[in-house]
Amino acid sequence: MKECSVLVKPVSSLCNMRCRYCFYADVSRHREAPVLGRMDAATAEALLARLAEGMADTGVKNAAQSRPGIFGADKKGKRTGPGVPEETGRAERSEAGAERPEEAAWEERPKAAGRLEASETADGREKSEKSGAAQRAEKAGGARCEAASAESARAAEKRPFAALSIAFQGGEPTLAGLSFYKDFVSRARAVLPKACRISFSIQTNGLLLDDAFCSFLAEENFLVGLSLDGYAEVHGALRPAFAGKGTFSRVLAAASRLRRHGVHTNLLTVVSGPLARHARRLWHFYQKNQFDFVQLIPCL
Repeated sequence: MKECSVLVKPVSSLCNMRCRYCFYADVSRHREAPVLGRMDAATAEALLARLAEGMADTGVKNAAQSRPGIFGADKKGKRTGPGVPEETGRAERSEAGAERPEEAAWEERPKAAGRLEASETADGREKSEKSGAAQRAEKAGGARCEAASAESARAAEKRPFAALSIAFQGGEPTLAGLSFYKDFVSRARAVLPKACRISFSIQTNGLLLDDAFCSFLAEENFLVGLSLDGYAEVHGALRPAFAGKGTFSRVLAAASRLRRHGVHTNLLTVVSGPLARHARRLWHFYQKNQFDFVQLIPCL
């Protein structure tokens, strides 16, 4: 199955919070243009058009990547796989000097010079014939594998693109506004192949998630990653709003709103020093608020 994942930053580094550990704000300040603004309709349209055009290419690439793995090797580094007959492996083991009872018995018997030379000459011809046969078989096997790979590539080009995952991130992506997402999702469903299974996700601080936004996220089956750094003391100290005010109660309210609308939600918690030192309290906080799906992100 052909799959593709795309990360979209619709408002560049723009954010309505000033998290104490945020590296992105510092990085954006050193750019020639710190914030590139909201993604316009023309850019969104161009992005979706490129995705539609590039879908078939993914299938060809995957088919080509599978080719090197057709042949393997045994513990001695000998080539194995389709087109390499078992006789070749036996001949190679014989050439490598594997112990054979008849060879040991031969060594114990007197060796007549004439018989020995004749035997060695016959052995040489037999080995040469086996080697030639093995080489011909390997070439034939390689040709068959090349043909099979080419056929796989052609078949992949004809198959519909199976799955596309589009994730929105920031900055704070909800600053793009609900209308942006309604338009983007509508365009995606119109431009991309009908057979393509499209899934959407968004990572947000939750401050702008009102009932209308949550209703839309539920309707379009978005997966939401909601940032909440545990209980009030830690979250409030590390994740203030742009003006310095606390955000804990607003994020907790957003979590309740998402739950009420039936939106699939994962909690995103940055594990800072204070949380790491009070892991049991953090766990009890999750239990009390019935947060069943949590992603812990180490603050490095």
